[in-house]
Amino acid sequence: VRWGKPKPPETAEAKQRRLERDAARASGAPECPDIFDETSTTLFLSGVAEGVESAELRAKLCEMVAGIEPLIEDCRSQAGKPFGFLDMKTHEAAKETLARLQGASLGPAAPDLAARWAKSKMSGVSGGGGGVSG
Repeated sequence: VRWGKPKPPETAEAKQRRLERDAARASGAPECPDIFDETSTTLFLSGVAEGVESAELRAKLCEMVAGIEPLIEDCRSQAGKPFGFLDMKTHEAAKETLARLQGASLGPAAPDLAARWAKSKMSGVSGGGGGVSG
C-alpha cells in the first residue's frame, strides 16, 4: 500500500541523468553532481571506452569540437575505467565545451559520451594532521 500522492512519471531527461549516475556508480567513477563551482574548469566525461589513451581522447575531442585545442589545459582518461576528465583553461571555455558536447559521440573512443561538471578535487577532503617534530 502506497501512502500519499503518486509520483509523477519520470521525464526522459531525468531518466537519462539517473541512468548515467547509476552507470558511473557501477563503474567506480566518482560522483559528479549537477551543482558546480562557478569557477570550475573541469568536465567529467562518462561513456569513454576502456583502453582509450588520454592522447587519443584529446585528439577525438579536438576533431569533434572545432577550435577547442588551444583552450584545453589537460585531458585524462582513466585506465580500465569508462570515464575521463577534461580540464579547460577558463570557466567560460569549459561552459561552452560542455554545451557543445551534449549528445556527442566520439565513435569507438566514446560511443555514449556524456559530459558534465566534475566534482571539485577538494570536495570532501579534510585537512591532514601534520607530524610532530622533535
